[in-house]
Amino acid sequence: MHQGGGFIGIGDPTAYEYQGVLFQLADILGVQKEMGFTASVNKPKITPVKEHFITEDLEGDIDYGEGMTMIYQAEIGAQVLDVHDNSCNLAVNSFGQGRGVYIAGLPYSIQNTRLLSRAIFWAAHQEEQLYSWFSLNPNVECHAYPETGRYCAVNNTAETQKTTILMENDLRIELELNGMESVWLDMNM
Repeated sequence: MHQGGGFIGIGDPTAYEYQGVLFQLADILGVQKEMGFTASVNKPKITPVKEHFITEDLEGDIDYGEGMTMIYQAEIGAQVLDVHDNSCNLAVNSFGQGRGVYIAGLPYSIQNTRLLSRAIFWAAHQEEQLYSWFSLNPNVECHAYPETGRYCAVNNTAETQKTTILMENDLRIELELNGMESVWLDMNM
């Protein structure tokens, strides 16, 4: 991790009660779970960071499912991106040259798919790579297969969707897909 790796923890990652802490990789994730040992100690109020690559194009509230409670910022350099009832739901942290991401819960939804995708690219230091074969509409996925010279766009909803696919070399294509439709296209259009 310290050399530039990435780690994403969801729910109770690395949970093992030892030496008074639960998240054994709290130094990477930037957060820790309160186990009652310091519940009577007031934790500082958490003010979430409003703008971050991971949350850039998300709309509305994030669905954490059952989520977690009593998650607090454990590392001074960690950035908390979302808070509910003074508990961290989404946080990022740098660890040496590596990056950690904490997500309180992640049930399947189109928005959570986008959130996880962005978290993976951020944790891997590959933010710019996200925008190669990328659908601006989160309801439409784009899958590129360079070795075949083709890509596929998939509408994950029952409604017609319009999107812009960002391709390589600043090229883009506008598409309209019927509900649940997928189309295969040549990359060199």
